[in-house]
This record gives sequence, C-alpha cells and structure tokens, in this order.
Amino acid sequence: MELTIPYQLFIDNEFVDASNGVTFKTINPANEEVICEVAKGTPDDVNRAVEAAKVGTLICNDYIRIM
Repeated sequence: MELTIPYQLFIDNEFVDASNGVTFKTINPANEEVICEVAKGTPDDVNRAVEAAKVGTLICNDYIRIM
C-alpha cells in the first residue's frame, strides 16, 4: 500500500498551496537528492493560519464550557 502525502500547507483544516504558489525543494542531506517540493509559506499564509487557529480555539473553548 502506498500512501500519498500532501506537500501543501495545512491551514483551516485543509491542505492549500502557498498564497504565492512558491515551493522549495527538500534535500536529503545524506545523498543530496531531492526528496520532494513543499509549499513555501508567506507571512500572509502565517496570518491565515493564526486566524484559523484563533477561531478553532474559540470553538473548542465554547464546547468545553457546555460540557
């Protein structure tokens, strides 16, 4: 069985490309071969992720209060 792993950013419970579409190569230090290309997040991506996390925290806190 082969698993596929997304090489995108995980923001707001979904995998998304970087807002500017830029990726970078991940290099294996043992043999210097390219392992894969992953999304290179921008400050805007970070801000989106932080805002999504804040909302998630508020939802979680509301859920805990009603339990």
